[in-house]
Amino acid sequence: MKDNRKEIGLTAALFLLGVGCAAAGVILSIRLEKTWIFTVCSIPAAMLLAGGGMKLYNLIRDGGLGSGIGSRARTGTRTETRTSGGIYKMPRKHRTEFDAEVMGVTRNLRLEGEKEVFYIVCRYVDPDTGEESTYTSRPLSEYPGKEVIGKTVHVTVDPHDPGKYQVDIDPILTKKQTDRTES
Repeated sequence: MKDNRKEIGLTAALFLLGVGCAAAGVILSIRLEKTWIFTVCSIPAAMLLAGGGMKLYNLIRDGGLGSGIGSRARTGTRTETRTSGGIYKMPRKHRTEFDAEVMGVTRNLRLEGEKEVFYIVCRYVDPDTGEESTYTSRPLSEYPGKEVIGKTVHVTVDPHDPGKYQVDIDPILTKKQTDRTES
C-alpha cells in the first residue's frame, strides 16, 4: 500500500480552500450588498472543489485512501493477465487454459525510442469448432529470434471476457537463452 499522506493533505487543503472561498464570497456579498463579490469568489471556489474532487477520486481509485475501497478487490490468488488497458488479475476459477502455436514475432513500429517493442504472436485453433484465435505476448525488450516460431506456449483466457488473456512465453525464452550460451 502506498503512503499518500501528501496527496491526502493536498486534497483536504483544496476542499477547505474551496469551501472557505465560497463562504467568504457569501458573507462579503451579504454584508456589502454587492452580488458581484459572490460571483468573483464562487468561480475559484468551484474550481478548487472540482480539483479536490478529482484528486480524491484518483486516491480512491488507486487504493491509497481507505485501502479497503480500491484495493480489496485486487487481493487473493490471482494471475496477472495482459489486456489492451494494462494488467488484469484473473481469478483462478474463471480460467480457460490451452496450448497455442507461435506464429511469429512482431515489432511495434509506432513506439520509436521505446525499449520494449517486440511481441510474440501465437495462434490457437479450437478443435471442436475450428475457430482460429490469435494472441499476443507481453512486450519484450529484445528480439527473441526466429527459433521460437513453431513452438507451443501456454495461454490462459478469461471465458467471460476473451480479450483478457495471458501468454506464458517464459519457457521458450529461457530455452532460447540457454541455447545461446551453449553455442
